[in-house]
Amino acid sequence: MRRRLLVTSVAVLAGLALAPVAAQGAVGGFIPAEPVDSGDVTALGDLDIARDGTGGLVYAKRDAGVDHVFISRLAGGAWQPPERLDSNLATASGQPVVSAADGGRLVVAYISGGALFAVTRPAADQPYTAPQLVATAASNPAIDLSINNVAYLSFTMPGGGGGDVVVARKDRTSTAFAGIPGALDVA
Repeated sequence: MRRRLLVTSVAVLAGLALAPVAAQGAVGGFIPAEPVDSGDVTALGDLDIARDGTGGLVYAKRDAGVDHVFISRLAGGAWQPPERLDSNLATASGQPVVSAADGGRLVVAYISGGALFAVTRPAADQPYTAPQLVATAASNPAIDLSINNVAYLSFTMPGGGGGDVVVARKDRTSTAFAGIPGALDVA
């Protein structure tokens, strides 16, 4: 009796495990790709979409022979034309990261000339802030924007042993990041 119960249980579990696969195959296929930019894209950065369906895709693209940071916003279910975010900087830019929140809010950080810059778009109907210098020497940024519009930006600063991990914070009523004192390294 025990063996029969085991065989029956295995058959039922196998049937349950395979049922979702069969159902998925019958649903359809892949969503076709949609071009976002036709320019000389050199590196993909980051993609974030908020709960309301707004968001952005950041990337590096060659412009006048130099890499610069661009964003294509997702609004109304469609990708918007690319916008250059480092237009007042002559040095090459890269390592872009983005975070999105409801209402078209975006925060973007990137490295340009070895320095860390950030821009904010407070709402879909407002322009980006001017690039803010966050750190004069940095690399490897990561960013997140809460549902309460508080942003955190972590990055690595040069230093002994490979660098220190540092964090800057942008309050929901501010457009500028402020450093949080001390390194967040694990010792």
